[in-house]
Amino acid sequence: MAQDFPKEFFHLLYKLAGDEHAIFWAYDELQSLASVETPQTAELFGKDSAGNPLVSLEGDYPGGIEKDFVLHKSYRCPLKVLVLAHAIGLGIHSPHGPVQMLGSPDSWRSIGYEVGSETFVEGTEVVITRPPENSPNPLENIYSGNDPLIKTMVFDDRPAELDWVAESIRHDIREEGIAPEQIIVISLDSPRAKNLMSSLQMRLQTHSIASTIPGLVDGSAEFAEPDRVTLSTVFRAKGNEAPVVYILSFDSLYDYVQEIDNRNRAFTSISRSKGWVRITGFGTNMVRAEKEIKTIHSDIPALRFKFPNMQRLHKLDAETSRRRKEMKKAKEAAADLLEADVEALKNLDGKLQQQMLKKLLDADLLRDVSEDARRELLKKLGES
Repeated sequence: MAQDFPKEFFHLLYKLAGDEHAIFWAYDELQSLASVETPQTAELFGKDSAGNPLVSLEGDYPGGIEKDFVLHKSYRCPLKVLVLAHAIGLGIHSPHGPVQMLGSPDSWRSIGYEVGSETFVEGTEVVITRPPENSPNPLENIYSGNDPLIKTMVFDDRPAELDWVAESIRHDIREEGIAPEQIIVISLDSPRAKNLMSSLQMRLQTHSIASTIPGLVDGSAEFAEPDRVTLSTVFRAKGNEAPVVYILSFDSLYDYVQEIDNRNRAFTSISRSKGWVRITGFGTNMVRAEKEIKTIHSDIPALRFKFPNMQRLHKLDAETSRRRKEMKKAKEAAADLLEADVEALKNLDGKLQQQMLKKLLDADLLRDVSEDARRELLKKLGES
């Protein structure tokens, strides 16, 4: 796709195209969910000595054929899956509101949605609907089974999650007759992807199911190998697709530092599916993710949300930088605390001890403490 090439490639292409310069190119402008803008032809191909674009999309070809044609339809994903991918990627129902946004009705129309208003105003409800004709994937009309297109599972811990994914894949292959190469498993948690995929691979081996981990264990080109399930990072999954996509470690969606990046990874992961999506994770963050997904699903084929403050969204890059600094500070403080003598901590001022305890409670770091003990701690803090 054209967005994958530098402008120098287009300059070379223009010179190689002959006097008629018959050039055709396709551009996927939705590489960032925050923008659907395609570079101008002058930026891609350059200008002549008079400052005019060497290639122009103005006017039509003979016979009324348009030079610039926007494809509003998406054939890969079923409608429900694509709408979920957009909603999760933008974070329209995230606990703190959207993290990115298409800022104009025309932007939404360009990706195949119908918009109920010609203007977007901060704080007002926006309703955006995807018509069936713009998502003509026929799966929902021809599938007669009971397995939902979108399934979300919450587990108590990571091993239980991996056990379920392995068993579900076994069921897909042995009971449903799905070929192993038609299944992709993607780890949303990129830093831990290799360990997660290796653990899942061992579980699949106990079911006599072969798998490949392209780019991490196996060659980067080994994607959708015959008779093998593909276990992948989000980066390796780009440009690939499958009828069945599992996305594990989805609880990392709410990562403190990587919030926007993880939203983009979630969008990419979900939109790899030509059919079914199984989303799994564990803990309180996965409970939050399941709630968010259910809220989105209840409105499909529409997206219904309060339009955000666009200035705040534009400042989120700076917010990400601030969070990185806060994480560094927290790690250094934790390291210093671990090195401190226990007797010294016992002799800290009582008020300071209570403040430290409250900070741990606020951060949910005492989640394993019993409810009675937590209530007693909160009572003591309230009395202090």
